[in-house]
Amino acid sequence: MGQIVGIAIVWFIIEMLLWYLLAQFMSGWWVFMWFIIAAVIGISLMRKGMAALNPMAQQMKAGGMMNLRCVRQRPR
Repeated sequence: MGQIVGIAIVWFIIEMLLWYLLAQFMSGWWVFMWFIIAAVIGISLMRKGMAALNPMAQQMKAGGMMNLRCVRQRPR
């Protein structure tokens, strides 16, 4: 778990440095526009993912997955 946190911190630092370097060559409004576009794309991807996962979660909440083919009972 600690290694994952370390990788996330390093990734965050690299991303901030890249955005800083990008902002040196581009107008701040362009960077802001790309941030807004990325946020809209990210939100739409999350909504699509939730729309696909929500029926499965409700089915699990209602009593489990009824269509699992890999779970078989052994004959006694």
